[in-house]
Amino acid sequence: MTFDTFSHFCTTFYQSTFTPIHYFVNEELVLQLPEHELYYSLIQNKVSLLVQSEKAVTYLETREFNHIGIVKSMTANQHVIIGPVLNGRFSKIMLKNILIDAALPPHQLENIYDLFNLFPVMDYTQFMHILILINYELNGEFINLNQIIGADDSSMTYPIDQQQAETVYTIKEEQNFHNTYQLERKLMKIIEDGQPEEMQKYIENPTLIKSGMLSDNNLRSIKNIFIVAVTLATRAAIKGGLDIEAAYNLSDTYIRQMERLAAIDAIYQLQLAMMVDFSRRVSSQKIPEGISSDIYECIQYISRNTNRSLSVSDIAAHVNKNRSYLSTKFKAETRINISEFIMNRKLEEARNLLSFTDKSISDISYYFCFSSQSYFQNMFKKKYGITPNDYRNQSKH
Repeated sequence: MTFDTFSHFCTTFYQSTFTPIHYFVNEELVLQLPEHELYYSLIQNKVSLLVQSEKAVTYLETREFNHIGIVKSMTANQHVIIGPVLNGRFSKIMLKNILIDAALPPHQLENIYDLFNLFPVMDYTQFMHILILINYELNGEFINLNQIIGADDSSMTYPIDQQQAETVYTIKEEQNFHNTYQLERKLMKIIEDGQPEEMQKYIENPTLIKSGMLSDNNLRSIKNIFIVAVTLATRAAIKGGLDIEAAYNLSDTYIRQMERLAAIDAIYQLQLAMMVDFSRRVSSQKIPEGISSDIYECIQYISRNTNRSLSVSDIAAHVNKNRSYLSTKFKAETRINISEFIMNRKLEEARNLLSFTDKSISDISYYFCFSSQSYFQNMFKKKYGITPNDYRNQSKH
């Protein structure tokens, strides 16, 4: 491939993905996008490590879990370096570590912060497929993910097979079997059915639990079990009708809170509170069993867009159904009309904001697109029998 042709590809690639790209010919950097000196500074101390690889496609993971990859030409002395690519949100602490790693002076922190706001966020497999795409363009050869990461390498699974054989042998000798499966099923069903009182009763009855050891460190093992529990609870809550985005955000919040804890009893307490909380939230948003996929999608769409001025026509357009047909079907399956359902979801979320934030009533009214603050107050009182201001005052006592 000629220099001009591949340079054009690199430019188009960057304009399409905003992924930093560096093109080298005869070890010389001939194209960098975007054209900012700090971009190369962030990868400079990684270049030699990448170039040393004998593979056409390889990558490395930084201390902050960002990725930098390289694709080398098999026929010419040229290569492309991609990244850094972010795996998720970043913090000022992470950026300070990156600054130190790149040997950049402290006064560059704000500049680095501005640059990272421009970086794309993508998961590991997305990043791998970008490398596959560039390799196809540079070398004319398609490789699959396994060829890069060696997922089918038996040497990776051999230690697992070895440990599994030893563990199963010991468990059977000592008759020390896991007994958590039936308990998990029971707890997840309680969450799915939205029964916080039943969950509270179940928790208060002690059960002898024989769970696995998920780390050699006891505290880390308990934290890992918490993560498994909140993951299962999230899935059960979504199945029970909790808004998908709300469920995942709640899960993330609980995990972040758990990671701040350093005492096992505090983690157990948070886990029990989490199970009751998910049950309670499902109870407030419970949907009938056997609901059709059309109506389920309507409910999820409404839940994701309570901060918009939603109409029945908007929702019908989203699911590509006739407005009249959808209204009739929604009422038949949920026993409530769409407009009333929208209002209920808005008021439920408004109640949470009144309880747990200091946002003003006018801000809350505006956020949920009520035509006026007085209309919001009237609808809130009609549903809950109390004004928003009185509800806020009561919830703080």
